[in-house]
Amino acid sequence: MADWTELSYAVVDVEGNGQQPPDLVELAVVPIVGGVIGEPVSWLMRPDHAITPMAQGIHGITNRDVVLLTELTGVSRVRTGLV
Repeated sequence: MADWTELSYAVVDVEGNGQQPPDLVELAVVPIVGGVIGEPVSWLMRPDHAITPMAQGIHGITNRDVVLLTELTGVSRVRTGLV
């Protein structure tokens, strides 16, 4: 197995709204190239259903943070950022 410092990859983290099944609220990506941690990038998205108080307590993202976003705004921003 190769040493992690010899590889190029991305670490991805997602946050949900706490509903069952969950809707995506945030996507974050951190590139790692040759052991060097790059600049993290994250995108917020407005879920179809409200973010629960429990989920807000875990990740700190509130319904007020995403209320003005359209669902497609977040998705198109992710696609643009990853290209």
